[in-house]
Amino acid sequence: MSGRSLLLSFLGTNQYIPCNYVLPCQGTVDGARFVQEALVRLLCDDFREPDRIVIFLTGESRAKNWLDTDQPGLKSTLDATGKGALVRAADIPDGGSPDELWQIFEKVFSELEDNDRIIFDITHGFRSLPMLGIVLLNYARLLKNITIVGIYYGAFEVLGPAWKVQEV
Repeated sequence: MSGRSLLLSFLGTNQYIPCNYVLPCQGTVDGARFVQEALVRLLCDDFREPDRIVIFLTGESRAKNWLDTDQPGLKSTLDATGKGALVRAADIPDGGSPDELWQIFEKVFSELEDNDRIIFDITHGFRSLPMLGIVLLNYARLLKNITIVGIYYGAFEVLGPAWKVQEV
């Protein structure tokens, strides 16, 4: 069996501002507030059932950026890409202790099935998450025979501080 394609991403708590994302050989997405929107538009065009876009949310990121507030949240933004039916929100703890990091590890690992193809976004969350992700993906390669299609980081900070980017 060939397995599914999965985009795995963590939603952060910052107040995001629109910017342009460029992925060489894939294209450009202009005015995207969330890196997840850009990744879906650039990498998930061929996603169909049973493929999934899994967004991991803490309580704070759910409240600040998942649902609409004074601006569209990530949920409605992903719905607008036409891939909303494939999106799944998965609650995780904040990750502020070793026990919570293990809970995150178990939660992400439980989303994976044998032979899945994984696109992993490490843009948001504690800086420990990329390390946790690398260990997790290697573990899953051995136990679930996953394939790592790519690991992506939306390097917003190369533009400068958010207040400066907003002025531009």
